[in-house]
Amino acid sequence: MRCFASSAALFFCTLAALAAGPSASAQAAAPDAAWYVPAYEPPSDGTELVVVYFGGSTCGWCYTDEAKTAVRAAVLALRDRAHAEGKAFAYVGVANDWDLEAGLDFLRDSGPFDEVVVGRNWFNQASAAHLFMNPGASAALPTVVVYEQDITTGERGPVFGGERYLAAVSGGPDLAAWAEAGAPIPAP
Repeated sequence: MRCFASSAALFFCTLAALAAGPSASAQAAAPDAAWYVPAYEPPSDGTELVVVYFGGSTCGWCYTDEAKTAVRAAVLALRDRAHAEGKAFAYVGVANDWDLEAGLDFLRDSGPFDEVVVGRNWFNQASAAHLFMNPGASAALPTVVVYEQDITTGERGPVFGGERYLAAVSGGPDLAAWAEAGAPIPAP
């Protein structure tokens, strides 16, 4: 699949690539690919808990069984906590890669996700917003950032409240320990 640099083309290319489903290598590496099922529907008005997973094709630890187990455990714990608290939940995958195909392959092997960001390495919009503008986060791979936002339906569509960052965990060993502890959110 060939992708072009415009944001509209990137959006449709990403949709087409992800709609094609997991690659054969992703299915072989993760036969339980249905461990997380995206909602595929807009959230109701209220609070949404968002988990953003930053990785990439150059992150060796991101491909290990330990990484996949840790990330999955953290995502499921946070999803269950959000639902128990009556909050919507979203899981976002970010591939900090220059090469779009390499980033898409990484995300196929790591997902499924509700949303993805691919390309521009550390200069992509997700890195800018959730790593470099978030004083509690580190620019490292892997990183998981957790935040809440309020969503209401406005006259022109959804209205998003500002992000309230709750946690940022970077590095394989710290991420694994955090996940094993149940992905706790520190008290404010």
